[in-house]
Amino acid sequence: MPASGKNNHVQLSKTLADSILNNLPKKPIVVLDIGAGYGGVSINFALRGIKVIAVEPSATDRRVIKYLVNRHSKAKGSITVIDGFAESLHIAKNSIDLCILSQVLEHVDDPEKTMREVSRVLKKNGYCHLTSPNYLFPVEQHYKIPYFPLMRRRLFSKWAIFLFKTLNLRNVKNVESRDFSQVESFIKTIVYTTDKMIVKLCRKNNLKIVWSAREYQKNVFKQIITHWRQNPKLIQIPLILLSLPKKIFRSILALVGILPIKLEYIIQKNSVQRTG
Repeated sequence: MPASGKNNHVQLSKTLADSILNNLPKKPIVVLDIGAGYGGVSINFALRGIKVIAVEPSATDRRVIKYLVNRHSKAKGSITVIDGFAESLHIAKNSIDLCILSQVLEHVDDPEKTMREVSRVLKKNGYCHLTSPNYLFPVEQHYKIPYFPLMRRRLFSKWAIFLFKTLNLRNVKNVESRDFSQVESFIKTIVYTTDKMIVKLCRKNNLKIVWSAREYQKNVFKQIITHWRQNPKLIQIPLILLSLPKKIFRSILALVGILPIKLEYIIQKNSVQRTG
């Protein structure tokens, strides 16, 4: 990535960092960013004086994080970058106020071990912000191509290569000579994340979902309230009425799990260990 793109990454990640903080009841003291990537979110937290541990298995990405930290000197004393995998975190138990899993769960080898580690490292009543693609939505979010939800990965890779190579959806020059093996290897390892799967993992690991994008979209009344709050004037009433069919349709799609396109959750560790 060019230097300008790396610097922009921190600025572009500010919105996500702001959104996470705005949805928490209090400012976290220690944040664990699992699968930190280029570290945009981590650096934005560190710039606020919050202690951050950025875990990233890619040596290349860790170098990018360190480069960006050097470009944002105010973050230097607040961020630690370490090698590690989501399934085996070298972090003390009950030590983290907030875990971040931003578009990570679909890439891990073992989602269950990952959520078990999240539960282990979180303090009691600590939080986790999790986002992941919804693989019941009929467009794959990494490649932005239509696909049949939860189709067999071998068939999916053939379908993707057909779209890229035969139909040349991306208008690639000399497409016939291009190597698409990376597409096949990527799809082979992807985890089909769904709301049902994430809810099950949370219940199994002493975690409770306190907010989710799907539950919000299922609720037509909440959508109306949000619409009204954007501009609380009488002129909004006919606009809200006109948008009701769309809101109801969105609610139905969320009810069956097709929406939202991106799954998003605020998750809290239970203060008392569940049994049974």
